[in-house]
Amino acid sequence: MKKVWTLLKTDCCNILGLNTLRYSKDSKAKRRSITLMIAYAAVLIMLVAYPLLLANGLRAMNVHDLIPEYFLCITSLIIFFFSFFQAGGYLFQTKNFDMIVSLPLKPGVILFSRFLRLYLGYFGMTVLVMVPSSILYGRWTAKGGSYYAMLFISCILIPLIPMALASLFGSLIHAWTVRLKHRTLFSTVANLLLMVVILGMSWGPSFFANRISLDQVMNFSDTMSQQILRYYPPAALFNSALVNGNAVSYLLFAVLSILLFLLFFAVASWKYMYICQNMQVHEASGNYKFKGLKTNSIGKALYLKELKYYFSCPIYIMNTIVGYLFIIVATVVVLIMGDPSRAMELPFSILDYVPFVMVFLCCMSSTTASSISLEGAHWWLPLSLPVSTRDIMKSKLLVNMTLAVPTIVLCNIALQIRFGFVWYEFLLNMIIPVVCCFYISVLGLVMNCRYPLFEWKSEVVPVKQGGATMLTMLIGSLSLAPFVGVVALCSALLPGLVLFMEVMMTGILGVAGAALFYYLSGMDLKRL
Repeated sequence: MKKVWTLLKTDCCNILGLNTLRYSKDSKAKRRSITLMIAYAAVLIMLVAYPLLLANGLRAMNVHDLIPEYFLCITSLIIFFFSFFQAGGYLFQTKNFDMIVSLPLKPGVILFSRFLRLYLGYFGMTVLVMVPSSILYGRWTAKGGSYYAMLFISCILIPLIPMALASLFGSLIHAWTVRLKHRTLFSTVANLLLMVVILGMSWGPSFFANRISLDQVMNFSDTMSQQILRYYPPAALFNSALVNGNAVSYLLFAVLSILLFLLFFAVASWKYMYICQNMQVHEASGNYKFKGLKTNSIGKALYLKELKYYFSCPIYIMNTIVGYLFIIVATVVVLIMGDPSRAMELPFSILDYVPFVMVFLCCMSSTTASSISLEGAHWWLPLSLPVSTRDIMKSKLLVNMTLAVPTIVLCNIALQIRFGFVWYEFLLNMIIPVVCCFYISVLGLVMNCRYPLFEWKSEVVPVKQGGATMLTMLIGSLSLAPFVGVVALCSALLPGLVLFMEVMMTGILGVAGAALFYYLSGMDLKRL
């Protein structure tokens, strides 16, 4: 256990920047570590605030008995997706395989230390999501001490099932694709298909409902509970234990969670060395023929290099394409269902907020927030080329815009054909998301230049755990919130000023993005 603790402590200190804060003599590096810790704290506050607001909303709808199982499913789904994308890249990472196997450590010790590091992060997230809302539910329903005891013990058990299942599926997909010639393409497609299947199972029945009245929305407790239990059976045991105080159900939930984890861990430890060795296999091309060389301009060559790297890294793709994928899925749903606000009898039209929905989803999907960190130990290569900082930044910026602009334009054209917006509304529906996406893309580059992360063993670290990624999402959301708030306020109080405010706020964000890009163009990249 001492060896596991040593590996775990080293890993956590490196991720949180504690070693830099304690031992580094570089004041700039220390300031970066402090800023990242502040960003982590802000995210933690948001993780606590959102469940509390949602729990109060469920109580207002008189369905507060759904709170335990509802938040259990939300937490489990988040853990499943995050674990699924990390399984092959972290648990069985091979970039430091030779160093690890040379240590006097058993495979089970190595695997357990990595699994424990992931588990501690998800345990913390479970506590932040589950405990505040569940405490409110306990106070509203006057639960006794046994309820709170089961709640806190459950926080230890909840991450086990989604982590085990996600790690199993992720490892199987990685093992299946590792020997294929186009393994990156197959791995990415398989991951996307699994994501779409899970989302389709969760949302499918509601997508094709003919009409949902407000009364049905206010009395959907039984239907929602049935859907939750249908797709996640352990929620039935959990709900029976916490809501009804059933000790047998709680014992079954605990036994099921522990057994599934132990089963996965036993198999993974048994085949750990075999899995790691096979993940290092690469398919070599046997029919290489020299057909001459192609030349391109500096800008195009850098752009094609960035684009090729993007599509060669499944972790990079899966964590930056989700927002654009959601835009496409939401557009298809609206095209099939029509205006959702009519079906739900809302006093406003959701179609009036199309550009702002796209803006929010684009904010989730910036490729630039980790594009510099992903250079890793090869960052010196672009710096040694006779190219300007502007060219390097432009190539990274264009990758994100290549994903965003076609998605935004095509989806808006489809919506225009279906609903026939006024011409200026159609233009704004395209211009607002594109300008905001440009701003978020440049902001991601600025954050990544300020907080680069070049020392990593797996792409998971800069893509999912990098401070630049977190700060880009946090600052981007906070800076776009006034835009949306002002427009929504004008829409409610002064409808005649909505068009003017949209144009003005879009112009402000465009100027801000251009100013940030000008700042980047004059930056000395060798000092990063």
